[in-house]
Amino acid sequence: MIPKELQNLIENYCMGMTPTDAQFDEITDKAFALGADLEEVTNLMEKLQNGPTREQFEAQKRAEEQKAREEAERKAKEEAERKAKEEAERQKKAEAARKRKEAQEAKKKLEAETAKTAYMNIKKMEFANVDNQSNLLSDFGIELNDTDLRYLKARITYDSLLDWDKDITIYKKIICPDGTIDRGSSSPEGYTSSESVTIKKGNNHKLEFLGWGNKNECLFKAGVYQYELWYEDRLIYKSSFEIMSRTPCVEVQKVWAEYIETKKDSGINIHIKVNLQNLKQKQCKLELTCRDEDHSILDPEKDEKEFLPLSDDYTYEYEYFENSLWASFKKEKTLSLNLVIRGKIDGNSYKILNNPIGDTYHMIVRRIKLSIFGKNEFAVDITDLFGKPV
Repeated sequence: MIPKELQNLIENYCMGMTPTDAQFDEITDKAFALGADLEEVTNLMEKLQNGPTREQFEAQKRAEEQKAREEAERKAKEEAERKAKEEAERQKKAEAARKRKEAQEAKKKLEAETAKTAYMNIKKMEFANVDNQSNLLSDFGIELNDTDLRYLKARITYDSLLDWDKDITIYKKIICPDGTIDRGSSSPEGYTSSESVTIKKGNNHKLEFLGWGNKNECLFKAGVYQYELWYEDRLIYKSSFEIMSRTPCVEVQKVWAEYIETKKDSGINIHIKVNLQNLKQKQCKLELTCRDEDHSILDPEKDEKEFLPLSDDYTYEYEYFENSLWASFKKEKTLSLNLVIRGKIDGNSYKILNNPIGDTYHMIVRRIKLSIFGKNEFAVDITDLFGKPV
């Protein structure tokens, strides 16, 4: 191995050039003095003479160092860019996760707040009469009555409070005029019915609920009803609707008796003032049968009054004069008067008190117990066919 001192001397004299004789001798003397291998020294001198000069070598070395620095800088820049990209991706993911969390929390908060009204603002409720296939029998807003109504259908108009669709279960209460809840065999406890619906995002949506009723007859009596919507045990909306009376009926407004005495005759004049209701355009006949305490019919020829089809409700004062009654009165006297209204509509039957008479006629019965104690002293008790006071 050539000593460092000798190697530096050879590089100074031999790089890219031939050494002078004096320089060669100096190299040789230094090699002998340091005990270097002359063959190895000779090979190094030849190699350096055939290579670049020192200036060229230094320039090449500087170029290589510059290239190495540039490569290091490039790698450092790429590494910095890679780390910056990774950090940007990490921040982007973190920001997206934060926004998702905020959106979820906002959605959860909005749902919690809007659940109080089932996620919607109900603007109005309307009612219609439909059949068991939900075909309209009378449109929304048309008067409902206790003769034609089959299934009551409610419809709401609402604005959604959410920006997405929401599936919920609505519970409904139909509260009758007497305060009871209209329920069926499959009704949920405390409610009339329940129904799964979708609250759609947006405004001015219409939602029709399933009908409630019977396909053959009206289950609703005349009166004012409340219709309530409930969600999660909370009342969210209520409205009212009225069922108008269209069932033919008779109202006995007044019954009284008076003693009539003239030069020619004397007896009892019985007055019955009745109001025939919901018999418009219906042919009807009023019958009055007056029976004595022994159940015998008094004067059967005077017991009938026939009306043509009525144009509206009709009030009629019925007078029954019996001159044979007063003469037989010893103390008090009790008469039984059966007031019967028979009617028909275009040959088709309609139901009154579940008492069909043939195929076309039905009847309303009012039983009047008239107790006469003396001149112009009497008491009246009025019941229906089943003995229920009216």
